[in-house]
Amino acid sequence: MIVPKTKIKRNKKELIERLINHLELLIEYAEKAFSKYEQDKYIGEVAGKLRLLVTNFGHNKPLLLDLMHSFDYERHFYLYNFKKPFTLRTYMLFYVGYSKGKYNYTNERLIRHVAQQMGAAHEDSEISSELFYAKDTNQNIRFDDTNFVYSILRRITNTVLSEAEFFLVYLYQNKDFNKYVSDYGLSRLLAINTQFHRLMDISIENRKKRGINIQPMKKDYESYTKMIMSGKIRKNMKFEILGIVSHKTYKRHGPTKPIVSIKKEY
Repeated sequence: MIVPKTKIKRNKKELIERLINHLELLIEYAEKAFSKYEQDKYIGEVAGKLRLLVTNFGHNKPLLLDLMHSFDYERHFYLYNFKKPFTLRTYMLFYVGYSKGKYNYTNERLIRHVAQQMGAAHEDSEISSELFYAKDTNQNIRFDDTNFVYSILRRITNTVLSEAEFFLVYLYQNKDFNKYVSDYGLSRLLAINTQFHRLMDISIENRKKRGINIQPMKKDYESYTKMIMSGKIRKNMKFEILGIVSHKTYKRHGPTKPIVSIKKEY
């Protein structure tokens, strides 16, 4: 019997379920790599999940970016000192590392090199000289004492988790799309935005010497709600804090084009 070579299209709700699963696994791997400093074991797993979620090449279709596109969703945010905002897609093409004659990386290319040579996708017997030098290079910025690859993947992870949370909460609070995430509580969706502080770029040995015991940071929906109700945070700021688009933004850009500008710090 000949089995037909056809593909069955998966529905959006199933893909959203898989997206949340992959994001939560990314958090799990990232916590072990960055917070517990088990980078030799888990940095490849972090890169593998990022590759699946946000890199676009060949036959690889990025799950998170494709789902955002399927819902006609795009959000702009500011990074570093750039005046023009990024989207998650353009952020992946941003050049983050250059060393003359050694390596030249965008966010996306760095993810691919780690995942495809020393990560979840492949474990090669040889790695490119570019990746070798990047992996062996200390950032030497402020207090960092870890290598370039580790530090940049931490930053990318923070941005991807943050933007994923904005997207999922957008679906949650939109009556037309709520059915895709209705099985998940808002608190669980907010927890996707787990952030790994830049102090985690300090090696575990030096963290111990300096008494640094920093933990991953998660959004706390109940705390934010209490602060809003107490007046400590203006009610009209609630939308930015929780990643929910305001009514003014809807009028200006339409229900499926949330444009919210925030500034990130590393």
